[in-house]
Amino acid sequence: MRRKNITKWILPTILVTALFGCVTISSDYYKGMMRFDSIQSQSVIDATARIEARHTFAPEVATMWKNWLNTDDTIANYQKAISELEAEDMVKSRLFKTIVVDEGSDCDFLIRISSIESKPSQLMLKLTMEIIDPRRNEVLTTYSNELELGTMLSYGTRLKEGIKQSLANMRTKLLSDYNEGKLGVNAGQALFLL
Repeated sequence: MRRKNITKWILPTILVTALFGCVTISSDYYKGMMRFDSIQSQSVIDATARIEARHTFAPEVATMWKNWLNTDDTIANYQKAISELEAEDMVKSRLFKTIVVDEGSDCDFLIRISSIESKPSQLMLKLTMEIIDPRRNEVLTTYSNELELGTMLSYGTRLKEGIKQSLANMRTKLLSDYNEGKLGVNAGQALFLL
């Protein structure tokens, strides 16, 4: 059912964009189309985190989007929407006890998520999560995953599910590393949920 809904929205979006090249599609539209349910963390880390997320294209994917007559604003809005969904997923997972949003706020961890779409012939997504100690500006650990997005018919579904599952897997590794004391900040203080 979800696959049909995604295909129902992605193909018309591409066709409309191709027909009216100058039309700009909003980030809210893309967010509504790509929204997914977050996988909840099994326990909460008793720490404060700030989340940064940035979604980009490799140059060849940017060219592909431009060849489909997408405007620069449409491309920027799509990338903004995916970035915001990645950050929202981290917040909604409830992995950290407290999330701060202001850049100058004091926090125990900075979680920096970056994702990039590449290889137009077989669309790929590389997702990376850096766990940073903001006080020392030191990367404590990095998790990454790369997955195939397939053709335009499977692209939307695979992107949504890939981001959802990859971020959940990275959070599981982060929680394990935290509980094992590998991150060196307040180790072993995860609050287990029943």
